[in-house]
Amino acid sequence: MSVEGEKPLFYGSRCEKYDVIKRTKGSAIPDLFEEREQMLFAPYEGEEKLPPDAPEIGIPRILHFHEMSPFWRAFFTELGYRVVLSDVTHKELIRKRCGECRLRDLFSHQSESRPCPQPLGERGEEDFLPSVVNLKPSHPEIPNSSACPYAQSFPYAIPSSIDFKKSDAKMLQPILHSGSGKNIWRRNLVEFGKSLHRGSKQVKKALEKAERFQALFFQSMLNRGKTALDQVSPKDKVMVIVGRP
Repeated sequence: MSVEGEKPLFYGSRCEKYDVIKRTKGSAIPDLFEEREQMLFAPYEGEEKLPPDAPEIGIPRILHFHEMSPFWRAFFTELGYRVVLSDVTHKELIRKRCGECRLRDLFSHQSESRPCPQPLGERGEEDFLPSVVNLKPSHPEIPNSSACPYAQSFPYAIPSSIDFKKSDAKMLQPILHSGSGKNIWRRNLVEFGKSLHRGSKQVKKALEKAERFQALFFQSMLNRGKTALDQVSPKDKVMVIVGRP
């Protein structure tokens, strides 16, 4: 709302979101979030060995993939697949998904549910949308690390907004229990590998290499964090942001 001689007033402005004049200043502080993104989605060393006609598998940048992307990138590469990541969310994608999504709570997941540039189910390839029941506990004293119901049910909710029958795209929806012990985890992946026509020996080998690649990512994060903290002087203020995938 504009009033002559006054600054414009914005409907829906909360906490002075649109009323404060923001001024940016140069800073020598490293962008640790950007560094983490680069490490998280770093290429796997075996990708360059894939043939040009290697089958593609789509992986969305959502949910546990913001933590376990290195594992799945290495795992599928070792099985002969070329991993295609979804694009980062942008305004055009949000507008498109808002019109398609029938479930309000599904939008936050579905807005990034397809490797760009085509939406999910329009490229005639395979899309990896697992139901992740639990993850490996981050500490020995944490006995259970279950995923939330939205994360577990995500692959079953997607068809409510996307008609896969109109294309040749195939949804891969394995049920995974990576936090239920090594034997169950290995068994889950071997069974999933059968649906991809991959033998148990190849799957177990891919699992081993994928876990090493994921461990390398975790260790790189710890090393970078320590380096950043070592550069902080006693007079500096430090803000720690705690989140989850």
